[in-house]
Amino acid sequence: MNSRALDWLRQMNGALSVRYLYPAEHPRVVAVVRALEESTARLTETRDEVSLFVVEGRLACEGDLITGSDGVVAKTFDALRVHGFDRVTLRRGVSADEL
Repeated sequence: MNSRALDWLRQMNGALSVRYLYPAEHPRVVAVVRALEESTARLTETRDEVSLFVVEGRLACEGDLITGSDGVVAKTFDALRVHGFDRVTLRRGVSADEL
């Protein structure tokens, strides 16, 4: 679960970066959102719902603090906080539009 959560966070970071540069219908945005959707499906494969948030600068997922994620956690959650998100809860079957 930890590697999948970290992979999802990296995918989200990439999606945020690309979306800042291009409009939603741009092929790069479409591709990165598709990759994020696939990462989300892997993350929620064994659970109906998964929550991600930050504790002491580290990614927390399902009661575990994930080591080695400090840089990407700070960058991604700083960007998410600008939009009012301190926690991300993903449900199995989330669509690209919801992401």
